[in-house]
Amino acid sequence: MGRTSVVLVTAALLVAATPGGAVRAAPASGDLKAVVGAIKRQFAKKGSVRFSNKERSKDFTLGSDVCATRGVYRFAAPGVSASDSTEHCRDDSSRFRMITIGRDSYTQSNRYSSLPKGKWSHRRDVDAFLRTDDLISGINPRFLELVASRGSVAADGGALDGVATTLHSGTVTVPEIGTKQTGTTFGLQEGRWTGGRITWRLWVGPDALPRRFHAVIVMGGSEDSGGSDREDEATQTSNTLYTRWGAPVRITPPSRSAVVEGP
Repeated sequence: MGRTSVVLVTAALLVAATPGGAVRAAPASGDLKAVVGAIKRQFAKKGSVRFSNKERSKDFTLGSDVCATRGVYRFAAPGVSASDSTEHCRDDSSRFRMITIGRDSYTQSNRYSSLPKGKWSHRRDVDAFLRTDDLISGINPRFLELVASRGSVAADGGALDGVATTLHSGTVTVPEIGTKQTGTTFGLQEGRWTGGRITWRLWVGPDALPRRFHAVIVMGGSEDSGGSDREDEATQTSNTLYTRWGAPVRITPPSRSAVVEGP
């Protein structure tokens, strides 16, 4: 059922012990604002980042599924300006590739497609294929600004790929959670989707750029369900790794001969 307010679990500042018995205060939750600033600087520089994501979903009506996605994002000042990603669900026989450049999206699939092999479908201004600022994502400034404004826990995140990290975490309840091809979305007002709970963790490096984002999203159910499985709940667990921030990348559309205009 929908909810009418945003509620965040109250967060306390943790204290991390360092070798030799010294005690070091973990970074304050406000440091998430530094993360937002670092991401926006990558946008302004027209940088890029590579990502890999594994997502497990469970729905009491539709059953469960596991999908893995790899790709790259290229940025412009407003955010993601182009992307190239490939998704496999359950096994490699199920493949979906999508290239987005500005408002244009090109998709190729061996499932749910009537196109000849090797052909791409082209569509323009289809929201489901575009990255928007309502995505639950470790590189979406709007989502990070939401959780930063409400408070979060920060602690030593250990090393990730040889880089020391800070771990930010928290839980937020929102009145609307939806899904589309590019990911799961949140809304701060009741809409056509049900609300839910997002438990998230974000690992960032010394440069304040995200290295890993983990989220458990529970859609539906009730506030007093106590985390137990309910027939009106759907659960999604997502783990995303971000690598090669700022590395050169070139994203181009498929050749015109391979493109078929979508409906």
